[in-house]
Amino acid sequence: MPLDKYGRVLAYLYVGKKMVNEELLRRGLAHLFVLEPIRYYRRFYTLQEEARKKRLGIWGEGGFIGPLKITRLCADAPGDDRFNLNGEYVRICNISSSAVNLEGFTIRDKEGHLYRFPRAWLKPGYTLLLFTGSGKDVREGAYQLRFYWCRDYPLWDNKGDVASLYDSQGRLIDRFLYIRRKGRRRFPP
Repeated sequence: MPLDKYGRVLAYLYVGKKMVNEELLRRGLAHLFVLEPIRYYRRFYTLQEEARKKRLGIWGEGGFIGPLKITRLCADAPGDDRFNLNGEYVRICNISSSAVNLEGFTIRDKEGHLYRFPRAWLKPGYTLLLFTGSGKDVREGAYQLRFYWCRDYPLWDNKGDVASLYDSQGRLIDRFLYIRRKGRRRFPP
């Protein structure tokens, strides 16, 4: 079975002749999520947009606000967080139907630490990573953009934290709750 560079299974799942990946998008039960090149990007994008127009599932009332959605908060880096600042990160996906200019979008932790994104364009279905530590931003030409908060110490609380994402107008567009209990991590659906 093919794996990506993180060891995740890459698969197009079929039941009989129906591709489950397509069916989930068609019914509005999933959103496009690109970390690496995918064979069916155009088809998946089209199915997602049809579901969005029909306001199905996650695109209906009470569903996703968008245009961006936090898909992961890794608050507890492997090992000692102080020596693995880039083991702490937030992953965000563009769930909208068009490229989004990230300039002015902000993210905050529960203590109010703020990161303001620079100008960069995130394509529909593509993702970005915001690392706590230092590195060179990758603002274009990658399936997954990379940004660095350049903090000198761990930011996210290993026992529990909240990442709040705001658009360039300062409106809350998504919130992600991280809870760690009894040595196990729990992520919301």
